[in-house]
Amino acid sequence: MTKEDVGKTVRVVAKIENIYQTSGPTIFWLNDGASRFTAKAFLRPGTRAFPEVEKNDTVTAVLRIQEYENNLEGSISSMEKTNIELFDQQMEQQRLKRLSVEQTAFLAESETLNAMRGAFENAARLIKQAIVDNRTIIIRHNADCDGYSGALALERSIVPLIKEQHGDSFNEWRFFRRLPSKAPYYTISDSFVDVVGITNEMLRKDQSPPLFIIVDTGSSEEDVLGMCNLRMFGSPIIVVNHHGFIQDHVTAHVDVHINPYLFGGDSSLTASMLSVELSRMVNKMEHVYLAALGGAGDKVNPENKEMAHYLQLAQAQGYGLDDLKKFALTIDFAAYYLRMMEGRALVNELFNNKELRSLWHTEAEKRINEVLHVVEHYIKLDDIGNKIIAQIDLHKIYRGEFPSYGKITGKTSDMLHEKHQKPLYVLGVADDMIIFRISRTETQFSLRELIDALKKEFPHAAISGGGHERAGTLRCVAAARDEVLAFVRGWIEKVPASS
Repeated sequence: MTKEDVGKTVRVVAKIENIYQTSGPTIFWLNDGASRFTAKAFLRPGTRAFPEVEKNDTVTAVLRIQEYENNLEGSISSMEKTNIELFDQQMEQQRLKRLSVEQTAFLAESETLNAMRGAFENAARLIKQAIVDNRTIIIRHNADCDGYSGALALERSIVPLIKEQHGDSFNEWRFFRRLPSKAPYYTISDSFVDVVGITNEMLRKDQSPPLFIIVDTGSSEEDVLGMCNLRMFGSPIIVVNHHGFIQDHVTAHVDVHINPYLFGGDSSLTASMLSVELSRMVNKMEHVYLAALGGAGDKVNPENKEMAHYLQLAQAQGYGLDDLKKFALTIDFAAYYLRMMEGRALVNELFNNKELRSLWHTEAEKRINEVLHVVEHYIKLDDIGNKIIAQIDLHKIYRGEFPSYGKITGKTSDMLHEKHQKPLYVLGVADDMIIFRISRTETQFSLRELIDALKKEFPHAAISGGGHERAGTLRCVAAARDEVLAFVRGWIEKVPASS
């Protein structure tokens, strides 16, 4: 129904989801299989209307549609219990209609995307099922441009369906949340935060466990424990990610695992691209520039076949490559200060307000330039013949503000690539971590293989980490940092030159 229906009288067959007695009318929450609808009946102040009707009953009701505080609701003129079979038939018809997934063509021509269609369709059905079943949807995403772009694409397709399901805008805050994660994998810390939320919701509201969609992370062995935590409490899980792995540890623990590496692709199909394609299967989503925005944030080669398609679409929506790069930096600036906060209204303002983006981008550029002047003075460069190893002692130059360790390392890599023709291995070194930014031409280097070798060589160092093949982070205990770093440098020296 729309506001054009205000004043009309309708007859519905519905299930009573809940009843709430106010000091005035009695409020009934009706579900006709298509959506939830609020209806009121007034007998006397504080007196229960239709006392014979109870929660979970099936009723036939006659309602007059009206508007209250900008939301549609019904005024009940009559209501009586009815045969549940009639409702079940109606419910099943509506459910099948709402769970259908259209055969939407992919935005980019891609053999990898075509191979992934079944996974996309399964994920779209699972999301629609969650909405129909009044199950909360929580998106966990990496707190960088690609993660935000992918999560927002999904948000912009899911939230309108939640509003439609519940008939008001209030419930989009109850049934949807988007939570950024700083680590490049789904940590046990994030998992415990989520599990506490799950158990509290289930105790308070007799509600089903939420559906989790994990975006731009979730495909490594380090993710498994956190996911198993969620599964123990009944949560379905969808992973939308483009990080590589040597062995697939995740698919067995989730409902749908969307990752190009499972279908012969690579990380050039970013999480934002995958999320935009999935979003269009769930619901109409017009902000397709988000695919190219995440790609620009992850520095995908503009000549890559899929990226080129998404850039053309972004251009049609007013975003050239330079615009996207500036936008990506602004998102990273905001993400640094938002940390683990959803900040939904603020993030929406960022995406809609050019003046705000300009303000934050100017400040981000200023701070990065200040840090790069420091880096130029203190960086250690070792030319070892066919490559250059650049080491930044991050803990000695970081001031506790933006830019972060990762952004300092990435921007240093950009700066050095403008000055040197040889392949670059940029290492951002802190007390308990090493951040890698490797030239994309160095295809013989794999961060995941290096991490596996370190785990075997230094079992006492508590090695962990993840990311892309040539851009990621490894962690270790601080006491082992120097011997781990020596091993890393030796490993890099032995990497054969790419053809």
